[in-house]
Amino acid sequence: MDTAYLEKTTKEFIDSLLGSKSRHTLCLNIAEPGFAAETVAQAHLAGKKQVELHGEADEAKFKELVGALAADKVTVLTYADLDHHPKVLLALLEHVKKPAPGGKLIVVSKQWNSDATERERELRKSCLFYQQNLMKPPKEGK
Repeated sequence: MDTAYLEKTTKEFIDSLLGSKSRHTLCLNIAEPGFAAETVAQAHLAGKKQVELHGEADEAKFKELVGALAADKVTVLTYADLDHHPKVLLALLEHVKKPAPGGKLIVVSKQWNSDATERERELRKSCLFYQQNLMKPPKEGK
């Protein structure tokens, strides 16, 4: 996959998040190995907003971080696979339904079956969302 496309798309979604009056959370589900959306986000936001980067926050840390969001701040949380954090997913769903939590949140996950449950489908309706899947290898003999 062309990572330049992913970088451009990531930046466009971040700009949409920053300009949105109704959305305060962006979920990036990017499976491309070696592409670090969190690094792109941090570089893109430099000089525009205060950025905090956190990895694999548990439910308590997640709630602490979203509780500390401020108008001039963007918090970026990264997960290898958000499916392994059901309590964080529940807290994220609660967060995205808040009308005005203060700042903006970006959640990046490499592996996440983001439409497997009703909770996840609801989450996708309530935040800006981008999902990139890797192409499946061709079947043998074709």
